[in-house]
Amino acid sequence: MEKYARAAAEASGLPRKNFNFIHAVAEALPVGDASMDVVVGTLVLCSVKDVNKTLQEVKRVLKDISSWKSKVLS
Repeated sequence: MEKYARAAAEASGLPRKNFNFIHAVAEALPVGDASMDVVVGTLVLCSVKDVNKTLQEVKRVLKDISSWKSKVLS
């Protein structure tokens, strides 16, 4: 997934320095409170052990909760 995200960013002309890809467990993100501009989750909630903890972490790390972007199949 990271490979595709990097390619899309580069294709749209965005500088590499603007992106930081982190591999982590969703229930324990290794970043500070209110330290992220955007969190993107694609089909992630169906694969985590604790959905509530994951959503709490997303809320904790975002500067603005409206920046949460999720794509979920229903």
